[in-house]
Amino acid sequence: MSLREVARRIKETVNIVDVISEYVALKRSGRNYLGLCPFHADRKPSFVVNEEKQIFRCFGCGVGGDVIGFYMKFHNLDFVEAVRELARRFDIPFDLDEGDRVSASRQKALFEVNEKAQRFFVQMLWASRAGEEARAYLQKRGLSAETAKIFGLGFAPNSYDSLASHLKLAGIDLSLAEEAGLLVRREDGSFYDRFRHRLIFPIYDLSGRVVGFGGRILGSGEPKYLNTPETAIYHKGALLYGLFHTRDFIRSAGFGLVVEGYLDLLSLYEAGIKEVVASLGTALTAQHVRQMKGLSQEWYLVFDADEAGLKAAMRAAPIFLNEGLFPRVIILPQDEDPDSFVRQHGARAFLDLKEKALEIFDFLLEILRTRHPPTPEGKLAVFRELEPALMALKDPVLLDLEVKKIAERLGISETAIKRSLAQRKPHPRPEALHRSSPAYLERVILEFVVHYPRFIKDFEEIGLGEIFQEGVHRRLYEALKTVGEQISVEDLTFDDLELQALLSEILLSPPPFEDVPPERVAAEIKGWWLKKRYQQRLEELLEAIRKAEASGQMEEALRLLREYQELRCQI
Repeated sequence: MSLREVARRIKETVNIVDVISEYVALKRSGRNYLGLCPFHADRKPSFVVNEEKQIFRCFGCGVGGDVIGFYMKFHNLDFVEAVRELARRFDIPFDLDEGDRVSASRQKALFEVNEKAQRFFVQMLWASRAGEEARAYLQKRGLSAETAKIFGLGFAPNSYDSLASHLKLAGIDLSLAEEAGLLVRREDGSFYDRFRHRLIFPIYDLSGRVVGFGGRILGSGEPKYLNTPETAIYHKGALLYGLFHTRDFIRSAGFGLVVEGYLDLLSLYEAGIKEVVASLGTALTAQHVRQMKGLSQEWYLVFDADEAGLKAAMRAAPIFLNEGLFPRVIILPQDEDPDSFVRQHGARAFLDLKEKALEIFDFLLEILRTRHPPTPEGKLAVFRELEPALMALKDPVLLDLEVKKIAERLGISETAIKRSLAQRKPHPRPEALHRSSPAYLERVILEFVVHYPRFIKDFEEIGLGEIFQEGVHRRLYEALKTVGEQISVEDLTFDDLELQALLSEILLSPPPFEDVPPERVAAEIKGWWLKKRYQQRLEELLEAIRKAEASGQMEEALRLLREYQELRCQI
């Protein structure tokens, strides 16, 4: 039996209400059950379980999925472990097919090779002469051996084959270490170490397994920081550095801090400020924010008051606001970062800055107003930069409050701001598909096919799936293509909690344009897509005509022109 078949048997056999009731006090409310969410500090019931569709969703922190997803999230298990445990509990045979055994075995092997590499790096840091430089660096940065050992820090020697030789002696297939991102293959087929002469920061998943590494170079050289590339077990858009070690402190304190670097986090932790996470050298993603929201509603972003800090805040604001989190921003003095500030001034001074933190729109306004003159053009420029964050606000009351604040600060009428926002917001009728943004179209079409999967075949015939870029929307659309007579949307099983949360969110929401017949919406979607493809073809033909004329191929140019004119008539 395949892993998917076992999972499907579980979903067919096990009532999600019965399972979740063991951990959450549920009370029936109409067609749903309500309770306090077990994944964040819920003050009023926002956790919904739908028995008919066998899914759950928290409208406070955004988590959601099926019974397997709940079990994964609550017990910190991966998909295979959760399926195995539920199958055991409910007497469902668990005998995986060869393909699933190989896949699970491969993942396990990647974790094991990372664990061996981690032990090697730790040994090099604490028990080798080569590690003296790294130990001195830690001391210089004010990090104790205790903190370094809690986070599993290590050292990669200044050698091209130290780790490769160690793993080979340990009987590890070096191609597996390459797959884990630890080694790089040369053209002649040999391997060399990816991390050399670097302080090593292991990156853990929420189960405490090493999924990858970050390395800071000691001395001169580029890049300053180097991370494991994307692998089957390392996805930086879904991981936050330090979260495995600090999540209990965040839950207990009721707030969390977000910093941008490994050493920023470690220095704060060393100083006793342990409610902190760090991004992995990349911008924050919606999945990061959902993880934070599951721990606390109160978050503080620690940015420099410079151009980089402003850009980071501008990127972060819509992501947080879209997920229903409203962070405050801690502003550091000029030329300071969390690491340098807390080492020089101490934890108390840092926490004093926290008490003075600005609501994110106040921060953006304060910084932007210093960058633009108080002229009509300058005020318009400030508003245009704030507009994406305002557009991300879903709550009309909150939007009204922020508009009032911005209107007062900039001397612009609330009516003008609201009119500008209304003009940019997607039109709520299907005709608006023809003039909407790609991101909005992608989401609307995905929601439509979740509620009306019978149209997927028609959409596939005209190649509509090309609209979905790589990411969670693409993955869900590909899964929906399997829906048919034998399987319904509710029967889909995912080992990806992000996919489960997205599907449950859409299933528990009304379909787009619900007051319009779905056949008409489908026709509008197909019309928009065909027009888009025709326009692309017209542009290609014009370019081909220009090239044919330039090279003197007049007969070919006339043929292309006729095709162009025929296509224009079709449109």
